[in-house]
Amino acid sequence: SDDVYVTVNSLPVVDLGPDQWGCTGFSASLDASPGFAKYQWSNGANSQKVDVPAGEYSVLVTDNNGCVGGDMAKVSWFPVPNVDLGPDEYVCPLAEPVLDAGSGFVSYLWHNGSTSSTINAVVGDLHQVFVTDKNGCTGMDSKYVLPLTTPSLWLDSVQSVCDNQKLVLDAGAGFQYYRWNDGSSDQTLVPTTPGLYFVEVSDGCFVINDSVQVSFLPSPVVMGVDSTFYKQLIILASGGTLPFEYQLNNGQWQDNSTFTDLENGHHHFIIRDANDCRAEYDVDYTSFINISVPPIITPDGDGFNDTWVIPGIERAPESRIRIYDRFGKM
Repeated sequence: SDDVYVTVNSLPVVDLGPDQWGCTGFSASLDASPGFAKYQWSNGANSQKVDVPAGEYSVLVTDNNGCVGGDMAKVSWFPVPNVDLGPDEYVCPLAEPVLDAGSGFVSYLWHNGSTSSTINAVVGDLHQVFVTDKNGCTGMDSKYVLPLTTPSLWLDSVQSVCDNQKLVLDAGAGFQYYRWNDGSSDQTLVPTTPGLYFVEVSDGCFVINDSVQVSFLPSPVVMGVDSTFYKQLIILASGGTLPFEYQLNNGQWQDNSTFTDLENGHHHFIIRDANDCRAEYDVDYTSFINISVPPIITPDGDGFNDTWVIPGIERAPESRIRIYDRFGKM
């Protein structure tokens, strides 16, 4: 027989303490206590103490007997206080908007030293606030309050239009009110007589005035067409500002008002003057020549066939007439 003594050593006890909380960026110090032969942390460290950010961590310790014990700890961050001053803002230069950092915070500190939750903004400055919550954590926001610039009106000082066209004066969109010199309050105005026109607009911040001198240019007027000659039309126009140019059926422009070699049918004419004022004219054109050549001439003064005239030849002024005697001599 024999006797054996077996000794069971107690497991090492390690205590990392309670879970820890801190503000964003907080680094906790975890201590596994001294006196152990070996330390193995979940983040790979092997020292007695580690400084760690937010997360869950564990440690295994080994004593001199080779026995192993362990513990776990959690490090958490409080949420950052959410303070929102809103987007950058454009205001009238003389305005005093109020910036509000919101309620529910323990303390406030503005860039100008104010410790209230609201301040009157200074137009043109960058405003910044730091807030602290019940956990002692700090949040920050900033906001520019900038002055609005004077809007522009784009009315030309002088506007001219042909008297057969419509002119629209447009003061531009986006204003709160419009006031023309005739009392109308629309964005646009259609003048019917020449003269000086005024408009006043406001965007709720600035009041702006502008004016425009309106003139109406005389347009050409087509009085009709001269179709005396065969396959030829002459455009009869007046008014407007000389010189005129003429166009037939969207063809080339020409200085001459006469169009030749016209085919029968519908034709569209455009007349423009020195100011590019225009008139248009449509005509359904039909032209023919009925020529009757007298077969005889007896200039004996008896009143019959004393002259030789070809009726209708006046419609063809460029005709060439050749007369032959009975022997074929011209």
